[in-house]
Amino acid sequence: MTKYSQARLNRIIVKFILGVIILSLILSTISIYINRDFEKYIATVNGEKISFNLFKKMYFIEREKQKKY
Repeated sequence: MTKYSQARLNRIIVKFILGVIILSLILSTISIYINRDFEKYIATVNGEKISFNLFKKMYFIEREKQKKY
């Protein structure tokens, strides 16, 4: 009887520990997506933040101007 209860208790403990690990991984993944900064800034000039998308647009505009010359 004690072997059966001991084995059952061990299975419950292992399942609990695995559940806690899985739950912590899920919650940490969710928190990363919630706290994620959607707009990445690559520079700050005179207090104005410049995003990567804005930089890319301005780069292509300047590149087209240079091609015209």
